[in-house]
Amino acid sequence: MELVKRFSFISFCVYLFFVPFNWTWTNIFWFISVLGVLINKDVYKKNILKVIFDEEKFFIFFSSCYVIWCFVSLLWSEDLDRGFLLSGRYVSIMFFPIFICLARIGGVLKRHELLIWAFVAGVLVSSCACLYLSYQDCWHETENGTVFNFDIWNRDITVYETFTTGHSYFTYVFLSHFTHPAYYSIHFIYVLIFLIYMLLKQNKLWIKIVISFMILYCFVFVLFLQCRAELMSLIFVSFIFLLYYSISRKYYKSLVLGGLIIGGIIFVVVPHTRLSGMISGLNKILDRIDNQSIQSNLGDEEYIRIFLWKNAFEIIKREPILGVGIGDVDSEMEKENIKAKIIETSLGSHNQYLYCWLAMGILGFLLLLAMFASAFYYGVKNRYFPLITFVGVIMICISFENMLTRVYGIMFIPWAMQLLLIMSKENVKPYKIEQTNV
Repeated sequence: MELVKRFSFISFCVYLFFVPFNWTWTNIFWFISVLGVLINKDVYKKNILKVIFDEEKFFIFFSSCYVIWCFVSLLWSEDLDRGFLLSGRYVSIMFFPIFICLARIGGVLKRHELLIWAFVAGVLVSSCACLYLSYQDCWHETENGTVFNFDIWNRDITVYETFTTGHSYFTYVFLSHFTHPAYYSIHFIYVLIFLIYMLLKQNKLWIKIVISFMILYCFVFVLFLQCRAELMSLIFVSFIFLLYYSISRKYYKSLVLGGLIIGGIIFVVVPHTRLSGMISGLNKILDRIDNQSIQSNLGDEEYIRIFLWKNAFEIIKREPILGVGIGDVDSEMEKENIKAKIIETSLGSHNQYLYCWLAMGILGFLLLLAMFASAFYYGVKNRYFPLITFVGVIMICISFENMLTRVYGIMFIPWAMQLLLIMSKENVKPYKIEQTNV
C-alpha cells in the first residue's frame, strides 16, 4: 500500500509540473493519482468528516453547494446541451478539493510544499520554452534574407514601443504559447507568492539568493505578459507582502519606506504597460456610456468590457433572483449585445461575478463569494500570507475574466487554493504554556 501511495503522489507531482503546458494527454497522471487515492484502504478506515480541518470543510461545503446549485439552475434553462457542458466543467471546482482532502487523509499527500515546487518547476521550464519559441518567431524571411524583428507587423518602430504596446513577440499572447496570457500570468503570480513566502522562511544565504533571482524572473515575466488584471494583482501582492513582512517582524519604519519604494516603481513602470491605456481611457469610457454611444469592436479594448458589464446588469435587473439558467447565460448576453449594437456578440460577460449572477441568480453569486470568503478568513486567522494573497489575486482577476468558466481556470484555481488551505493549518504553531514559579 505504501508503494501505491508513493506512486499516486509522484503522479500528482508530474501532473502539476505539466499544468502550465496545457497538454491534454497529461491528464492521465491526474487520473492515476485519483485512482491511487480511491484504492487506498486507509481512506475508508477513518471517519472522514472528523479528520477534515475546519477550513477544508467550509471551502469544500461552499464549492460543492456552488456546483450543485449550478446543476439546479438547469431546471429553468432552455439550452440544456450548453447547460450540461458548463455544469460538467464546474464539477472540477468541487472534485479537486475533495480529492486533495481524501489524499491527505489517506496519507498520499504528505509533503505539500514539494507539490508546489513541482508546479514551480513546470512554470519555469514552460517559460523557457515560450522564450525560445518567441525568439524563433522573430526571424522573418525577406527579399534581403533572414531578418530579426521584435515587432509582429515589422513596422518601423523602436523595440521599446513594441514592448509597451504588447505587440512584440516577447509580450502578451505572442509570448504565452501554451495558454492565454491571463491564465499563464496567474500561474506566475501563484509561484511568486509561494517563492516570497519561502524566502522569508530560509536562513541560508545561497538559498535566499537563488529564490530572489527566481522571484525577479517571475516578476519580469508577468510584466512581459502585459495582462492588465494580473498587473493590478502584482501591485496587490507587493503591498500585501510589504504589510505582512513589516507587521510580522515589527519593522514599522520599513512599511513606510517600502510603500514609497513600491509606489515609485508603480509610478515608473505602469505608464509603460497596457494597464496605462485602461486608466487613461476611463473618462472616455464613462462619457461614451453616458452618451449611449455603445457601438464597439474587438479592437476597442478599453471600452468593450465596460459595455459587456453594462449589458449584463440589464439582464440581471430582469432576473435578479434565479438568473436565466446556466444553459442560457451566453445566448442572453448575445441578444443583449446585438441590441446594444456591439459587433462581436459572443464575448460573455468578462466578469465571473456577473456571469454567476446571470446564470444562477443571487444564491449562486453569494455561494461564489462564500467560497473565497471562507478561504480568506482562515488565511487571516492562521496568518498565512500565501493564502490571503492568492485569494485576493483571484478575486481581482475574475473581475475581468470568467476564469471559473474556462477549463484553464477550473483546472488550476481549485487545487491551488485547496493546497494553500491545508498548508495554512500547518503554519499554525501550538502555543506553549510557560510555567512560572510563584
